[in-house]
Amino acid sequence: MALELRQIIAIVGGIAALAVGAFIVLSGDADEVPGLGRVLAPPTCPLTGVEPRNDALLERPAVAVKVENASVAYPLSGLEDADVV
Repeated sequence: MALELRQIIAIVGGIAALAVGAFIVLSGDADEVPGLGRVLAPPTCPLTGVEPRNDALLERPAVAVKVENASVAYPLSGLEDADVV
């Protein structure tokens, strides 16, 4: 009997925790809960901090590139696609 009572208490406690969590998320106060606001926030690009145009940009690694500044290297191309220059 004691084992069944513990199971019932665990189930009721789990349901109560889910209900409280759902209330917090649905009421819009999720940003005030430490860690929860970060989980529910939209993903951002690590270098720029802005939301990506599509999710494939999140999988792209950050790359450092040296841009040649000599006059023989002009015209430069592809800089408009870079996250940070």
